[in-house]
Amino acid sequence: MKDYNDTELANIMISKVKDAKIHKIIILPYNTSIYEAAKTIKEQKIPTLLLKDEDNNMHIVTDSDFREKVILNKMNFDEPVGKISSSNLIYVNENDFLFNAQLIMSKHSLKRVVVKNDDNQIIGIIDQISLSSFFATNTFWVSNEINNAQSLEELKEVSKQFIRIIRLLNAKGVKINFISKLVNQLNKKLISKIFDFLACDELKNNSALIVMGSEGRSEQIIKTDQDNALIVSDNCTLNDEDIYTFTKKFTQTLVDFGFPRCEGNIMVSNPYWCRRYSDFKNLIFDWILGKNSDDFMNLAIFYDSLCVSGERRLLLDLKKHLLNLTTDSQSFYMNFAKVISSFDVPLGFFDGFILDKKTAEIDIKRGGIFILVQGIRTLCLEHKLYRTNTIKRIEELEKLNVIDKDFSKELQEAFNFLSYLKLQSNLEKIDNNEQINNFINPEKLNSMQKDLLKDSFKIVNKLKKKIEYHYKLNYI
Repeated sequence: MKDYNDTELANIMISKVKDAKIHKIIILPYNTSIYEAAKTIKEQKIPTLLLKDEDNNMHIVTDSDFREKVILNKMNFDEPVGKISSSNLIYVNENDFLFNAQLIMSKHSLKRVVVKNDDNQIIGIIDQISLSSFFATNTFWVSNEINNAQSLEELKEVSKQFIRIIRLLNAKGVKINFISKLVNQLNKKLISKIFDFLACDELKNNSALIVMGSEGRSEQIIKTDQDNALIVSDNCTLNDEDIYTFTKKFTQTLVDFGFPRCEGNIMVSNPYWCRRYSDFKNLIFDWILGKNSDDFMNLAIFYDSLCVSGERRLLLDLKKHLLNLTTDSQSFYMNFAKVISSFDVPLGFFDGFILDKKTAEIDIKRGGIFILVQGIRTLCLEHKLYRTNTIKRIEELEKLNVIDKDFSKELQEAFNFLSYLKLQSNLEKIDNNEQINNFINPEKLNSMQKDLLKDSFKIVNKLKKKIEYHYKLNYI
């Protein structure tokens, strides 16, 4: 594989939609005749038209629609062109990252999306041809490199670019939430490709490979550990021995790719996290009963899960089962949330940082990120939301008026800043060949960063008090 230079890589990763070719757009009435619409496409030399109906809804018609629907079906040219159009358009902003536009197209299996400006006005269409043309001129497209890899060795070479991507995006000042989204999309593609290489067809077609914890929430940027599981369909004909042989090889392969083993053994190679669908249903029921201290932790981990390969429906059905089992019982949510009370925000009465006695540093995960994540997770579980990403969960809770707009903004800013500091610290540790962890040294922060960290901890503490009051944790 070519060793791409940093400038090429950086330019691709931070390119915006407006940097690629955007086709101009013509909007016609929905009832325009097929003849007039075809004439417009030819005269304007464009591949796509938008149509507006009487209710101001937008529809799209392409040159291929004329070939496949009009000509092959011998339609009358005087009929309304709206008959051959499609609705439910997908939009992107011209200032969105081009990589994000590609992800949207892939997610919805689209060849084109409509582009709007910051004033919410439609300014054109961007299609796969435009994307391909743009990336061809820049010579590097890491997502395609993953898709095109023909062996694990080729795939491993591609994965070595990930840390460079993180460094470059961070150096360019790209927002932490985009870096997280980009890296996690690449990691999911990578893990899915590894699964495709190693799993037999019977397993691919009758299982769901899921990632959990920070990976499931799409918040893990630097590879810290594995948190994964395998849901095997009850209809899978493989015996347990063959499945466990695969899971051991899969876990080791991830280790070879730089994903450390999970200290808590939350991996597919552990039979506890590799089960038949019906076994997982029974396990979820046991978790909700909360018979031992690990049950609520396992429930939280699984609630954050995301399918990266295989039959996604298996996970969705289990999530639905989980949410149906969770009652409106105050005692259940009280016990699920109470772990928060075991964690203290490391901020003293006079806004001084409380440092760890051994390291003289701050555990930013234990004292900040975990409290925020668990608090938001508990509220989402209570309201039976399917979202996994913490920022998306906060936005959903705001829509439900569980938290107000101002507090929602504060929580998002606090979470992003804490994640940013954690990333900065870990990148520095990698440079110094030190083991990455959750500790940061406040003495290495400038005055503004220290003030922002204190503000973030205050917001986390505000959430903690809200959770403790809402679930009456002081009565436990």
